[in-house]
Amino acid sequence: MERKKSVVRIKELLQSLARYIFRVVIPILILPLLLFFVASPWLGANEYPLPSGLNIEPAAWLRWDSFHYLSIAQQGYSAQPCGEFVCGNTGWFPLFPWVINAFATLGLSISSAALFVTLLSLLISSEILSRLIQRRWSPVSVAAAFLLLPGGIYHVAAFPVSLTTALDLSAIWLFLHSYLGASAVSAFLAALAYPSSVILSIALSPFLFETTVSKRVQTTFFRILPVAAPVFGYFASRAWIDHASGIVSAYSLTQARYGHAWSVAFSVLRSSVRYFWKNPVYLQTATVFVFMIVATALVLRHLSYTNALLSLCFLLMGWSCWILPHFIGDSISIYRQEALLAPFFVFAGSYLPRRLVVFVSVPLIAMFIVMTRLFFVGELV
Repeated sequence: MERKKSVVRIKELLQSLARYIFRVVIPILILPLLLFFVASPWLGANEYPLPSGLNIEPAAWLRWDSFHYLSIAQQGYSAQPCGEFVCGNTGWFPLFPWVINAFATLGLSISSAALFVTLLSLLISSEILSRLIQRRWSPVSVAAAFLLLPGGIYHVAAFPVSLTTALDLSAIWLFLHSYLGASAVSAFLAALAYPSSVILSIALSPFLFETTVSKRVQTTFFRILPVAAPVFGYFASRAWIDHASGIVSAYSLTQARYGHAWSVAFSVLRSSVRYFWKNPVYLQTATVFVFMIVATALVLRHLSYTNALLSLCFLLMGWSCWILPHFIGDSISIYRQEALLAPFFVFAGSYLPRRLVVFVSVPLIAMFIVMTRLFFVGELV
């Protein structure tokens, strides 16, 4: 009898897994192909490799910083003094290259491994966020929103945006379910993947006041671990880059070479609002500014006792993630950073009626086509 029950359970598990693969995994993996085919009529000829027909080459999704990450995965960090700056690949954090290298050892090419990590991360982040918003949107809908929202191309290209998003959301979900040690690990890894994840320390802070976590983790020490982990992860990344390259402050000096440094706050935003019709990148930044206001209003409008801490978490994460690059300077660091705002926009947008979501999607698709073209032709860094 027990054996028969076990067989039935295994059969049900396999059936559930098959349904999940066909209903969630396959549609999400197909999304990048749809992304290219929508944008392909506007791509034109250029020096970069492009997907051709159904033969989607992983190399087609490599642009600009992707090559730095791949060089780190293949050769490690290397740098040399370059005047007052540092030249090399020390301006990029290590986790994404490490994960790429891990999958490359399984037999994948380095570019295939990068794309695999990105798509797997997109799948994970879509599933987790769908759970956080209590399935108001399915994982496939969440993934589609990630791609259509400003900066969406970076969620499927060989950049650490999807990996960072997956780790950020994992840290939130694990903290919310009282797995504080695992949440701390996820937050630490997120900061190893992308420097902006240091803001998780701010985003997770509301959970310090959570009273519903299990008694075994109610001590202040365990609660602080996930909040402090992103800061440790950030400085651990910086220390590792210095150690691997043999140059002190290699990360900062490399970033400064590209003009990424503290500057006049919100100068790009002011230009974007004033001249949004002149430049698609300005249009995206101006659109994101409007979205931030609308998303904040939506979250506050639906604030309740049951979702207060999670809502505050997303508000803090969204606004911190939006403000930070506006103090760093150029439009490059801003429009790529805007891709990390997708979870906040999805969280807020999940409260909207479906018809309104469809209506808003129309201009987003138009912007998506323009920005995707800029990415594929190499104009979007």
